[in-house]
Amino acid sequence: MASLKRFGLATFLLLAMSSVFAQEQPLIVDAEPAWDIEYFGDKVPFYSLTRQDNGDSQLMFHRWPVRGSKEQIPTLLGDIAQRFAEEMGSGWTKLVIKDGYALESIAGNEFSGEAAIFSSRLGFVQTMFMISDGDGLWFGQFNGPKAMWSEAVAVLNNLQRNPG
Repeated sequence: MASLKRFGLATFLLLAMSSVFAQEQPLIVDAEPAWDIEYFGDKVPFYSLTRQDNGDSQLMFHRWPVRGSKEQIPTLLGDIAQRFAEEMGSGWTKLVIKDGYALESIAGNEFSGEAAIFSSRLGFVQTMFMISDGDGLWFGQFNGPKAMWSEAVAVLNNLQRNPG
């Protein structure tokens, strides 16, 4: 009888502990199986997707830590991209990153926004983007071969808010 009580108590504690340590993810990230998806959600929800085939690629994004609206995306992203362009336009990085950047819209089912795309002389891109579903902002980056950017956009276009 005592062992049955201990088993019940141990089971209860195990279930309680698992619910405390379970991290409820705010987004549903739907990606091709080749993407390795990791979620880090201690203080600020953060996703990292990596892919080793077709050249190394990394897509990462996190919840913007301050309140913001979809209407602020062009200004916020424009400021970040401009500062990055100025930093990359000097020193040895000028040999790698081409001058300027291109802006591109991201228009997913739930999330939309803009991306600033910096091209390299080596065939890869450094992309910064900001998206929103109307409930706050998410900021992220993509680094990888230019051909893989379209697959990263597909991941962003399919993002959904987790209803749970």
